[in-house]
Amino acid sequence: MGYANLVRRQVMTAFTAVGDLAFNATLRSSNAGAFDFATQTVPITGPVDKVVKAVMLEEKSPERVSGTLRKEILFSAEDVPSPDIYDKVVIDGVTWNVVPPYRNDGYLITMLLAREA
Repeated sequence: MGYANLVRRQVMTAFTAVGDLAFNATLRSSNAGAFDFATQTVPITGPVDKVVKAVMLEEKSPERVSGTLRKEILFSAEDVPSPDIYDKVVIDGVTWNVVPPYRNDGYLITMLLAREA
């Protein structure tokens, strides 16, 4: 057994061990298709949702000028193989925008989220 598998299992164990500090976050993608030159539109096939366990790393108060709220969340890279397709995250019924880039070390993914206050 390699160390990579050991670390992946330990990450999953850690998310279980934190109990109610972990919450459900719904990653949402608008899943837009290729541009259709005949109709001059971009077909949208509907959102693609994935529910994952996440942990809040930091929640920042609104910025003085823009009034933007920010959050930083952490989730397992095992749960989401390609996080770059998601552009929104829903937490407790509130929709947040993903602020690129996210950080992925192969085991954990850190995303910065923002929304207007």
